Amino acid sequence: MKRPLYPFENKAAVQAAELFNGINAKAIECNIKPIKVRAKKRTVDREQLSLFIENEQKNQSNNNDMKTSVTMVSGDRDLFGITIKHRTKPDMLCLTDLQKAYDQMRQKHDWVERRIRDILNSERYPENAERIFYVLKERGLINAQMRAFMEQCESMTLIRVLKNLGLYKTVGRGENKEVVCNPDIFVLVALELNPMFYAKTVIWLTDNLIFNRILAGDNNNDLRGRLAREWSPDASYYIEVNRALNWIIFNRHEPNIRNTATEEELKSLHELENNLTFSIDTGLIKTKDQLINILRQEYKKKYRKPF
Repeated sequence: MKRPLYPFENKAAVQAAELFNGINAKAIECNIKPIKVRAKKRTVDREQLSLFIENEQKNQSNNNDMKTSVTMVSGDRDLFGITIKHRTKPDMLCLTDLQKAYDQMRQKHDWVERRIRDILNSERYPENAERIFYVLKERGLINAQMRAFMEQCESMTLIRVLKNLGLYKTVGRGENKEVVCNPDIFVLVALELNPMFYAKTVIWLTDNLIFNRILAGDNNNDLRGRLAREWSPDASYYIEVNRALNWIIFNRHEPNIRNTATEEELKSLHELENNLTFSIDTGLIKTKDQLINILRQEYKKKYRKPF
């Protein structure tokens, strides 16, 4: 018999430790961070523990199918004057920025002081843990029953449970350290902060910025594939075209410039990439030189100067 994770004294505790060992072995095999167990914990529920491994695997599988991760920081993401950073893989919003936005409006409207970490304190506000459970259940992000979920929150805290599910995480270091979370949890927190603040947050979230970013990403991949098949198997020509697209849309080129794009700029980029791909597919653009000339014409038409 393998040595247990912790030197517990009774038989039930040894069985619990062996169960942790088995699940953590599976976690390591699946490249998932192992679950930690407190030494004082004498018993364990197999369903509760398996739940988190199962959901971590599901989340990782879903994330692999998403677009390349970007952090959106454009002016269109402003909420009460604070730019809310949006990480697109996995889809997460910055709670640290939300707290800054609330603090700013609290002083202006004389609202009560509230901290997001307190709102997510399941011992102090168990009803918030219940609300989050139902949201996760509806989204298909969790398979446990309410009782198992709440017991896990009691033993591990709600924040740690959400971290294990990949729905809440700390990113960065030092002054750049921030907390991000799942958008549904983000909205629930905004509701608990203040009704007026919640209304503004919901409206802010319904803009088309991220949708246009995804469309632009799709079309960029289509254009890159078409260029590779037609004229350039390597990435050299695609890089040249990509740089030209940035000049047409932003009148400049720099690394990650599209992550700061406005909704209108992303829409224009999406339309331009789509038109170029269509023109190559239908034979309207037959050579590299034709494509470059069209890009130059687009730039000259927009800025009234040669490219």
